[in-house]
Amino acid sequence: MGGVTVGPRQFTLMCSGTQMANGAFSAFHSSGWDVTGIGAGFGYYFQSKVDLRGLLVDGKNRGLNPLSVILQEAAPVEFATEDTYCMVYDILSTVQLTEQLIEGIYETYSTPGDVPGFLDPRVATPTDKETFQDLNPSQVMWGLWRQFSTNGQFRFQPTQHATQTLNSGHFGQGEVAVSPDLWWTRLVRTFADGDTVIMPSANLVLHADAVAMTESQELTQMMRAVQR
Repeated sequence: MGGVTVGPRQFTLMCSGTQMANGAFSAFHSSGWDVTGIGAGFGYYFQSKVDLRGLLVDGKNRGLNPLSVILQEAAPVEFATEDTYCMVYDILSTVQLTEQLIEGIYETYSTPGDVPGFLDPRVATPTDKETFQDLNPSQVMWGLWRQFSTNGQFRFQPTQHATQTLNSGHFGQGEVAVSPDLWWTRLVRTFADGDTVIMPSANLVLHADAVAMTESQELTQMMRAVQR
């Protein structure tokens, strides 16, 4: 069998759907999801990774140049409680996000928090910064945030309320990846303990080119990916 060649690649990361409320998940499906408490409400998050070490099996220097990242969801995001509001973040990064970082991504309506790849808007002491994971823009390949709320003009049934995307935005640098893994973090941030959110199953599809790199190019990109 020959070595790994340069050219197009496709990677698909998968996340199971689940219902979340009161810091717990539905009994029928919670595979891979975890929860962290942040004041009122909770942060429900899922993490998965794609292994890129196969690009280096023949000892040659290669990177993964992203062409497109597409989020696919099997159904709408739904609420089973009235007057519900939540933030949903999907982030593809070269390193795994720690739970401490995830807790601080979005805290309250007036405190947007520290989103990976952006400057922290909060006041933090030097000691806090020394112990807190802080990603540079190069470590975030792709990201999407969405703001959801109930739409009072529509109701499917007494316990199922229509949702509406109020705002959304993309971020991320899309740089060539030379890290051993790429990590997908999916975060749902609610703001009242009893808020009930039904998240659909989702796929994150990455279309990319495997590209040849010189050793110096690979080392430079590797330093950016691990923040050296």
